[in-house]
Amino acid sequence: MSQGVNPPRLIMFAGPNGSGKSTITRTFQQQLDFPTIYINPDEITKMIPGDESTYLERSKQGARLASNQRQLSLAIKESFAFETVMSHPSKLAILQQASDALYDVTLVFVGTENPQINVERVARRVQDGGHDVPTEKIIQRYYRSMALLPQAVENANRAIIFDNTDRSVRGVVLENGQVVEQAQTIPEWIERIITTVSTRAQERNNLLRVAANKQEIACNTAQINSGEYIGEICYVSSYYAVQQTRLFLVMHERALLNSAVEVGQVAQIRYREGVGSVELILSTD
Repeated sequence: MSQGVNPPRLIMFAGPNGSGKSTITRTFQQQLDFPTIYINPDEITKMIPGDESTYLERSKQGARLASNQRQLSLAIKESFAFETVMSHPSKLAILQQASDALYDVTLVFVGTENPQINVERVARRVQDGGHDVPTEKIIQRYYRSMALLPQAVENANRAIIFDNTDRSVRGVVLENGQVVEQAQTIPEWIERIITTVSTRAQERNNLLRVAANKQEIACNTAQINSGEYIGEICYVSSYYAVQQTRLFLVMHERALLNSAVEVGQVAQIRYREGVGSVELILSTD
């Protein structure tokens, strides 16, 4: 497909269950340049025949179909938008894939200051005939999506973060990890995200500088969709682990690895949909 002057666009609408992202999504859909392809697992699930007793299985099927649609759009480089809770690293892998394919990536994240707000909203939605989500899952997904948010911001050309705790919706806009616009007052949880993004960038730059000076070879970011790497762990920081392979250095997100790594260990790290499986081969100690 010819991209012409403008690159394909990806818009990811993300946020915990009950945050109100569907409402904000509808506002964006009214824009003239909104992608024609919009992938919503919940809407796909509704089209699968069944009743409430089969909802869980239909929901899983809807998620699989949504995943297939996203991968097809990426493969043919067409613009698309999709909605997600973003509680799993596989959504970070999608953003990375899109960025590598030269998409213009926008993240729209909708959150609240407390997961109990989300629980209460989902309960009201059920009373109005909507689908239920167990309280435990809502809370778990809330904290997982918040934990992944800084990494998602870093994988987007621009990120728009909304606080939807109450009717006075407030937000911030970041471009390439830098704040370019924000409300006069923003809640503490958004301030924490901004601080984390800044801290991570500083740590990443320091590691890259040290690694480049000592090793004099390129340092690449791990491909978290399906990458595979073998080599010695040579640097470990709060957020990152740097591994020396035969040809180059690789920077891994420690939070995406299924076990801890230490300097001096030799490991094989295989990624699948955002999760890195670590297998230790030997130690150089």
